Amino acid sequence: SREPAPQVFESILHKDAFLLFRALCKLSMLSETARLSALTFQSKLLSLEFLLTVLEHSGPSFKSSDKFIFAVRQYLCVSLLKNCTSSSTNVVDLSLRLFVRLIAQFKDHLKAEIEVFISNIFLRILESQNSTFEHKRLVLEVFHAICQDAQALVEIFLNYDCNFEHVDLFRSIVLSLERVAKGRIPGESEGSKRPTDDHTRLQVKGLEALVAITHSLMRSTAPVEDHLLGAVPETQDGAALPPPPSSAPGGGAGE
Repeated sequence: SREPAPQVFESILHKDAFLLFRALCKLSMLSETARLSALTFQSKLLSLEFLLTVLEHSGPSFKSSDKFIFAVRQYLCVSLLKNCTSSSTNVVDLSLRLFVRLIAQFKDHLKAEIEVFISNIFLRILESQNSTFEHKRLVLEVFHAICQDAQALVEIFLNYDCNFEHVDLFRSIVLSLERVAKGRIPGESEGSKRPTDDHTRLQVKGLEALVAITHSLMRSTAPVEDHLLGAVPETQDGAALPPPPSSAPGGGAGE
């Protein structure tokens, strides 16, 4: 996709906001090499913090404008793809918090990107024996935040699991959380598996996410249950009244 022309911005303020957002995204993409100075690395962290602040306090123009949606997809998502697998826990933490905000604010515009993030990064981190405990913990916290959002959870199921063109994302998340909750350690046989404190903490995180899914599903189905229960007449003590007897065919009031 091509970058929108400068003249299409509503005002100079909108243009400046776009350019600043793009500059922060590019600064956050700095590669973490051995030659990266401490000052440059702090600039990278600061840019991620600023981007998180932007998303947390953005207004309607930012969330609905085609230009800013383009910037989110073209620059911020690319930055997060690079930074979610960083060796720095601080970088990963900020990147995952940014992703949670994207889910909350831009999920309708980032269906393909969300699938890539969850399938190719987050689930692989949980399944990999080479992933650190901290990275797995942070990913589980992301899933917990997503699972607490009933609307987001339902939309994930409808947009991916109910669409033949996409993977079963909701199912993959649940199965991965189930494996974590059971304490299955990738790369180890059942006989050699010895849970450590870190593994136990991950199990708890997995269980918490599964519980959040259950609560979210209960909240999302509550209106339907209320509607069904409301259609059944009740007595004063709450017991349902039996349905009225149906009249026999051809029967009249005088029979």
